[in-house]
Amino acid sequence: MRSRFDEQLALLNRELIEMGALCEEVIALSAQALTEGNAELAARVAPLDQEIDRKEREIESLCLKLLLQQQPVAKDLRQISAALKMITDMERIGDQAEDIAEIITFLGGRGAENSQLLREMARSTIKMVTESVDAYVKHDTALADQVIAEDDTVDDYFARVKKDLIKRIVEVAAMPQFVGKILFLQNYDMELARRMVQGVDVWLNTPTRPLEASGTSGEKCVMNGVLQFSVLDGWWVEGYKEGAGWMLPMERTFADQGYQDELDAEMIYNTIEEQIVPKYYDRGSDGIPHQWVDSVKKCVADIASNFTTNRMLGDYEERFYNKLAARKREIVEGGYKLAREIAAWKRKVSAAWDKVRVIDVQRVRIDDEAIFVGEKYHFEVTVDIANLRPEDIGVEMVIAQQIVGGGKVNVTRTIGLKHTKTDGSRVTYALDYVPGEAGTFDVALRLYPYNPHLPHRMDFALVKWA
Repeated sequence: MRSRFDEQLALLNRELIEMGALCEEVIALSAQALTEGNAELAARVAPLDQEIDRKEREIESLCLKLLLQQQPVAKDLRQISAALKMITDMERIGDQAEDIAEIITFLGGRGAENSQLLREMARSTIKMVTESVDAYVKHDTALADQVIAEDDTVDDYFARVKKDLIKRIVEVAAMPQFVGKILFLQNYDMELARRMVQGVDVWLNTPTRPLEASGTSGEKCVMNGVLQFSVLDGWWVEGYKEGAGWMLPMERTFADQGYQDELDAEMIYNTIEEQIVPKYYDRGSDGIPHQWVDSVKKCVADIASNFTTNRMLGDYEERFYNKLAARKREIVEGGYKLAREIAAWKRKVSAAWDKVRVIDVQRVRIDDEAIFVGEKYHFEVTVDIANLRPEDIGVEMVIAQQIVGGGKVNVTRTIGLKHTKTDGSRVTYALDYVPGEAGTFDVALRLYPYNPHLPHRMDFALVKWA
């Protein structure tokens, strides 16, 4: 069993090395394309980013299999958890590289300023990716510390590039054709932000969907009654309320970014002309734009109240802290009686799990039989539960959106089967299911250890598929 686990860990390391190599390539390619203004090089970035995304899915699947099937001990668990964090970060590297490639379209064949600094910054970043993956695979803490120290070098490059860019913006703003059109605000801080927000009626934010990281500036504005006009991305997906701001739809109409930008621009101009401006200038005999004021009030009452520290702390208290406190009281009561019972149950199930086997399955033949909404279908699983009790085993039907081309599994629903018959160690679980939703789905049946006192299913991640 351990040798098989070690083989899978070795495979995990190889996959991470390959993903790291892709990240190195995509950083180098995007940096070169940016400094040279080379659109042909930039076009090669997107396929590499897609390959990185595919690698992330494969490694994520491998990690989950290791967690579910092997139940790793603390040291191995930390290694797998670290891998899951690493692939998330490396996937973001691919996304950022693709963002850089998209910038080249707007440069119109011109190379970026500070090309030498950008090349050096890219080389340092590539070195950090290489050494961080190497440190993980070799368990080399000294090399990991070296990577952390090298981050200061990349930060220094960033500061130098930023300084040069600021200098260039000031120079451009001083050109006769741009006087009064570009304003550069130095030493931006909370006091300056306060004054800006006070002078704003509409906060316009139009990120390229779905690349908005958060949008905290918009959250700050609604606290002050500033109406928001943004793409339904980042925080505005949750924040938007009709009548308290305006939005561009989250869904893209065109795959081509140039076409999408043209459409978005037209929608922005139309919204300003037909909705925002008329509401602002529609004033009563008292000179007050009453509809506008109503929107401001609605903005503060219905949006701002949901993005406060008070609401956040309330959520933590309700969803986590109170539940954890109640769980602790339950666990420690009677000299840790429940904890001892759960530990004993886990030992019993772990010892028997390899002997648990599916004997017979009755299910709909999806490949051969048409499925109709509203009709009843019978599912039945007979299991040899070894020396376990019927109630120690949970059986459920898993319904997921159809998986195409090795894509991510999106589970839409799980439905438990009920214990219906016992014959010695043979136990039958059954379900009569009536589909209520049309579409194309993948369906599977799975077994898992069941104990109502577990805080979460993943607390004991064993599974078998029928």
